[in-house]
Amino acid sequence: MFSGKEIRKKKSGESPMSGTNHLSNMAKCLAANKSKRENEHINEMIFQDEYYRDRMRNIQATYKVKLDSLPGIGYSSRIRLIWDHNRLLGTFELDVFRGSILIDPGPGQDHFKADIEYSKFHEARARDKESSEESGEESDADEGDDEIATTREYRFKWRGVNPKIPHKTFNSSFTVGKIRFGNGKIWGCFEAMSGVGFPGGRCEFHGKIPPGPCLVDMSIQEFIDRWNGYAEIEEDEEPRSPTPRSTMGQVQAERDGVIPTFESMEVVVAQPEEWTEIEQQNFVEMITGIYDITSREIEEDWFAESKGLMVRLHLDQQQGVVFGCFDIGIVEGFLKLDVGVEGFKHYSPMGFKWYGRGTFTGRSEKGTGTITIRTREGRTVEGLFCDMPDNNDGQIDFRGSRRVLPLGVSGRGAGYYRAHWEELERAKLDVAKASPTKGRWGVREGIAKRVSWKRETSSSKDVGAQKKEEGSV
Repeated sequence: MFSGKEIRKKKSGESPMSGTNHLSNMAKCLAANKSKRENEHINEMIFQDEYYRDRMRNIQATYKVKLDSLPGIGYSSRIRLIWDHNRLLGTFELDVFRGSILIDPGPGQDHFKADIEYSKFHEARARDKESSEESGEESDADEGDDEIATTREYRFKWRGVNPKIPHKTFNSSFTVGKIRFGNGKIWGCFEAMSGVGFPGGRCEFHGKIPPGPCLVDMSIQEFIDRWNGYAEIEEDEEPRSPTPRSTMGQVQAERDGVIPTFESMEVVVAQPEEWTEIEQQNFVEMITGIYDITSREIEEDWFAESKGLMVRLHLDQQQGVVFGCFDIGIVEGFLKLDVGVEGFKHYSPMGFKWYGRGTFTGRSEKGTGTITIRTREGRTVEGLFCDMPDNNDGQIDFRGSRRVLPLGVSGRGAGYYRAHWEELERAKLDVAKASPTKGRWGVREGIAKRVSWKRETSSSKDVGAQKKEEGSV
């Protein structure tokens, strides 16, 4: 039940967390401005006029954007750009598409060469414009053709999703684009935005920075996390600019000379006296995502395989279950929670089944496990994989945190997980019996023989044929 205080806030449109969110956004804007001022790539450039250095920095901004093929919706779209050393990271929210872009490399020392060559032309045109009559209305053209002619073109890669085309992530060699930068303006196009009526799949756009300071309410790391979140098989990008991933508490710990560990970062959260339906709904919506994890067991026994461990979870709205895939270093595979949506519990262990393939041998593996998901005071997971082919008891611990991504994004569509899981279920893999002799993969004898990923082996076929012959006799 909601208290009267909460009801009054809802009726007035005031969110209990609005003040906190505002402060958080301001902190992110300040952090983005700081990284822009300290960008070595820009600071090392040589300009006769510092005006151009400021313009280079102010490419980092939030642009209001109009789609050329949909002029009726006005400047309702947004593109954010931020400097990460010599490249630009970005996000876009168009009419039907949203995602991330990567401009690598970005503008360099010679970016304004054409601009300087045409500076006299612009000054003359400005004088002519001042002497002419003003209509008082804002023009979309805005000297656009002449200014575009004096700017350099940069290619970019984009990844994203379209809510109208579920279970599909747009990320291929065709998802590219071009962009130009003017004085507080951008022009460009996205290629391969198919299925929504853009001519030839090309979405052309132009945009400008709204009046006021050039602000971006995201950090470099958040841009990186969003980009990596749409990855299919690509390696994760890392920031090129110094960007601490730690929280405020970790920063304070470092100042005090304490090396933060996962245990020291853990926050004790009291369980609410009454878990409301809205809270349960929010919890379910936040399950989908990519979780970067660590494992003490893997670090101790397979240190070389302990980097880049990950679990992806995805709520299949159609079936009301959670599928996932994982890389735990020694096994890669898929998992499915035992309970449906009705049985999801916040910060409480939930069982799952998993199928996988051994990283070193390629042999099939199968087992169970438990996972605990927390969405309050940090979005984290922790749990245990059982029946793993390790050299101890078959149990591999894991824990980690969710990447900062839009709700419902795990880098894969629900159909991807569903299809792989159904294929593995049809294979009817068996769990190998434990061996009395344990050792590392491929090093000692006595490792339990694992079942092949093929549904039938040659020996089973021979046995079947033999039985058939005996029956006919």
